[in-house]
Amino acid sequence: MHMLVPLLIAGVVLASEASASDPSTCATLDAEARSVLQTFVERYYPEGSEGECASTSMYAAQAIIDRGESMLPCLLDVHRNGLGKTGLWLHSTPAPATTPWALELIKTIAPETAKDLYRGQLRSLDNPLEEAAVWLELARLGDPEGLRQITSFLRLQSKADQTRARPLVNNMLDAVAVQHYRPALPGLEKLRAEGYVNPLLPVFIAQLKGDVESLKELAAEPGLAGRVLRTLVVMDRLDVLQSLADDPYYRYRKSARETLTRESATAKTE
Repeated sequence: MHMLVPLLIAGVVLASEASASDPSTCATLDAEARSVLQTFVERYYPEGSEGECASTSMYAAQAIIDRGESMLPCLLDVHRNGLGKTGLWLHSTPAPATTPWALELIKTIAPETAKDLYRGQLRSLDNPLEEAAVWLELARLGDPEGLRQITSFLRLQSKADQTRARPLVNNMLDAVAVQHYRPALPGLEKLRAEGYVNPLLPVFIAQLKGDVESLKELAAEPGLAGRVLRTLVVMDRLDVLQSLADDPYYRYRKSARETLTRESATAKTE
């Protein structure tokens, strides 16, 4: 499942949409669904705190996701209007002003709905970094325009801009790799030529170039092996992954076998 703790990008705040609150939306949840969501809220905001709980229960989040789109109307209400009128905030302190976790859950349950919400945010933004952060979220969801926009961002940034926006740039690099978006390759090669420091950059470039031999070499490096093995899955090069798993001299062959096993299990459930 996707990471549910929101991505924190320095200096970037995503604006939430405004709409009239429908206090009955969450009230119409059945008792079990309401209990599931209440459990998540209590664990996300321990003792009524507005701050994120670092130990947010993945099980509570997964229980919401497992209920699917039946949770969507309430999550949309929380995303747009907060917890104040939902009846889910049971503390004497004011309800949190923002609820970024709601959109994270919506992204997993209903990606197309999440795309519409992000596109709506773009209409109210005029800060380039804020816009880039929203395009990044769209790209992560596989949106073609989002991928084009972050590719343009990577290609056009100056070295000074790259330094100032390093967390954003790194997350964009990860996004184009996860989506295996090959048109991003020139931008990645430009970053490497300019000396941009990201230990995974050689992996991403080899991936987008389809350079399996370089990936096999990188798979021997301690800090890169795990990512390279996952990259071979993204590339649908299970033959190469199998060769590493079968190689008695490959230091991380156990990890290669485990990656193959997970991929096989995933394929059976799809």
